Amino acid sequence: MINIVLSAYNGERYISDQIRSILELGRSDLKLFVFDDVSSDDTVRIVSGFEKEYPETVKLVENKFNKGFVRNFLEGLRYTAVNSPADYYVFCDQDDVWLENRITVCLKRMEELEEKYSKDMPVLLFTDAVMTDKDLNRMGTTFFKADRLNTSDIRFPGLLMENRCIGCTSFMNAALVRIIAESLKNGFDKRIRYHDWWAALTASAFGRIEFIDVPTILYRQHGNNEVGQTSFYGYIKDRIAGIEENRTRIRKTIAQGSAFYRAYAGRLRRTEKRTIREFIALGWADPLEKRRLILKNGFYKSGFIRNIGLLMIV
Repeated sequence: MINIVLSAYNGERYISDQIRSILELGRSDLKLFVFDDVSSDDTVRIVSGFEKEYPETVKLVENKFNKGFVRNFLEGLRYTAVNSPADYYVFCDQDDVWLENRITVCLKRMEELEEKYSKDMPVLLFTDAVMTDKDLNRMGTTFFKADRLNTSDIRFPGLLMENRCIGCTSFMNAALVRIIAESLKNGFDKRIRYHDWWAALTASAFGRIEFIDVPTILYRQHGNNEVGQTSFYGYIKDRIAGIEENRTRIRKTIAQGSAFYRAYAGRLRRTEKRTIREFIALGWADPLEKRRLILKNGFYKSGFIRNIGLLMIV
């Protein structure tokens, strides 16, 4: 069984397209959990309609208060793991559209890895995504081609500094989700920046994370995305224009590292424990020591330009 965790908030414009794309796969092994984050539009009515028509596949869960998408995703993941355990789990955005290969590509590779290493090894897979405009017209590129993230290096030190996982294409096994759920048993830590980043760090620290270089969704860009995508040059322009804002982002990233250490200190191996302690030290070390720690541990971003910027502003 595969649990789909969809975080919804005022998604009336696009959520029907997403749900239909899931239902049209015709798979009997999918269970879609929609966690509505106190929407003020017709999202609940729309999802309720699907739930009534497909009661075995669609389940609506209404939050009592607005959690924000990161907490909603992670607590939604834990909810499904506790109340309806499955073999595999995926995150799902409300405004994208799944391609026919969304499950098959990931499931095939997951089964290969589990046969090789056993189902007890935590695994996260993620794929590329076709960039589209708000009307699903393809933009001639994919997420990772546009953003130039380094998916060939997804080791733990680099992931501490930069998220290289796109959650809406993720595919996680039960072994990984159990560990993530455990990290939330004492409540949600507000220092967690992104749900997919947290999942990627967890997989990298305790198991295996892999990128599959095949698009499996249409990644809709409409201006209201929680995490949108522009061109790489747009990214560079934004970073140059807001140096202090970028320093704030780095501080938040280091704080997330502290949250990760707090959640998993008893489980981390000695190597990862030392690495994350030195990452946390970036928050208080002097400028020269910060640069030394980055170079020593490989706390890198993707590409030469990003890393020059990091070393300049850290």
